[in-house]
Amino acid sequence: MADGQSARWSPDGRRLALSDRGGDVVIVNADGSDPVRLTASRALEQPAAWSPDRKQILFTRWPPGSSNSDVYVMDADGRHVRRLTRSGSEDIAAAWSPDGSRILFTSTRTGLSQLFLMRPDGSHQRRLLRSGINALEPSWG
Repeated sequence: MADGQSARWSPDGRRLALSDRGGDVVIVNADGSDPVRLTASRALEQPAAWSPDRKQILFTRWPPGSSNSDVYVMDADGRHVRRLTRSGSEDIAAAWSPDGSRILFTSTRTGLSQLFLMRPDGSHQRRLLRSGINALEPSWG
């Protein structure tokens, strides 16, 4: 079994996406069998997040040579990794909307940790609240 630090269930409850001690995304069956490492080291800040249809996984990665993180998405088999944010700040803790049409995430691009929303392709990024309140670990419910 993978040595998971944090985990999220797949929508069907059959698999877990783990953040292991090395910062990799690892997928395992619910009983811990058949671990599959999907990313290279230093990938995750927060647990990976499954899309509602189980076809994609959101995660946070630090691009090489950067001290800031960005939100990425990949197919559930680890292929087709795509970078969704490029703000030059910490973009973390991404979560899918229940219907998979939007992604909620936290960003420090305004100087505070605030909630932002975007489409699954990374387009139409916008801040949700204009307040002086720090927001951490967004969730849809």
